[in-house]
Amino acid sequence: MKVKQLREALLTIAADARADSLAQLANLMQPLDLLDVSDLTKTLSAALEKRAKAEATKQAKTQQAAVRAKEAAAQIEAAIARYTQELEETKSDNLAFEQVVKRIEADRSIKAVHAEQIAHRFISTKREYKTKKAATKAMLQRQIADKRAAQRSSQVSGIF
Repeated sequence: MKVKQLREALLTIAADARADSLAQLANLMQPLDLLDVSDLTKTLSAALEKRAKAEATKQAKTQQAAVRAKEAAAQIEAAIARYTQELEETKSDNLAFEQVVKRIEADRSIKAVHAEQIAHRFISTKREYKTKKAATKAMLQRQIADKRAAQRSSQVSGIF
């Protein structure tokens, strides 16, 4: 057993017993004074194994959290792409367009940042929106402006 392993085992024992000082640790270690070296090694090895298992569990949880975060980000990205596509597809139908916007507003997985990304992709600007409502309002205003422009161009072309 290396000195570093001994130190880690002692720290594990101290942490388990909540020893805050060396004096408390010495009091906790007093029963170990009567042990044979082989028994002490077994006790310390058990403490090291416990510490290794705790570290492995901590690392596994960290990895699982990273995987969950990556999956959530992928789902949000897919939702953003889906909503952007639906907005593009429903440009010509005001009622369907408004329904898509209402679904964006009602979708709890879509936060203000995500609604802003949808607006950026749909409107093709980089304006910042502080709320989800502001982003969806901008999308509706763009739809109205596009409709008005289309009506004006059709009226002008009808004259000639």
